[in-house]
Amino acid sequence: MRQNRRKLAFLAPIALTTSAGDVSLGAARQDARFSRCRDETLLVARAEGADVDEETLRTLHEGAPAEMRSSMQKDIAAARQPELDAIAGPILRAGSTHGIATDATAQLVTEIETRLLP
Repeated sequence: MRQNRRKLAFLAPIALTTSAGDVSLGAARQDARFSRCRDETLLVARAEGADVDEETLRTLHEGAPAEMRSSMQKDIAAARQPELDAIAGPILRAGSTHGIATDATAQLVTEIETRLLP
C-alpha cells in the first residue's frame, strides 16, 4: 500500500495538471498549481505513512520529458472516462481526514470535471 502512495505522489500532479489545462508536462510544470498539488500530495502521502522523499520526487518530475502527456489527458481527449476519482480521490479524502488543505488538487479536479461536461 505504501508503494501505491509513492506512485500516486508522482502521478497525481502530472495527471491532474496536464489534464486540467490540456497541456504537456513542460507547460504543466510552469503552472503554480503543479507544485502546489505536488506539495499537497506529499503531505497526504506522508500523513498516510508513505516514505516519500521530496527531493527525489522533484527530480523525477523535472526529469520527465517536457512533451509528455498523461494517460488521463489522453483519455479525456479520446472521450473516455478518466480515472479522476482513483487519482484525486485518495488525496482529497485523506487530506480531509488529516486536516490537510488540498485546494490546488480540488481546483484541478473542478477544471477537469468542467472539461468533461457535454
